[in-house]
Amino acid sequence: MPITVKERFRIMERIKDKLENLIGKKVRIRANKGRKVIIEREGQIEELYTNIFVVKVYERGKRVSRASFNFADILTGIVKISSINKDEDFFPWLSE
Repeated sequence: MPITVKERFRIMERIKDKLENLIGKKVRIRANKGRKVIIEREGQIEELYTNIFVVKVYERGKRVSRASFNFADILTGIVKISSINKDEDFFPWLSE
């Protein structure tokens, strides 16, 4: 059964609240870029905006870049965010 608009809004707010708690913390990002391309990087959540969040990504060597993702990317499973140390998924309730 598809989720209602109200449920989707509630879930998006819950995702945003969790990300607000993670600002400044190091995380592991796993993003499915399509065509069997999956990137895994360590980074730090920098900023949250209305519909997106920005991650400072630590590339190979000492290079640093920034990537932005949509909150819906987490909802749909395109982006997964977990702890660096414990490899603990920060959004386990989404896969229930």
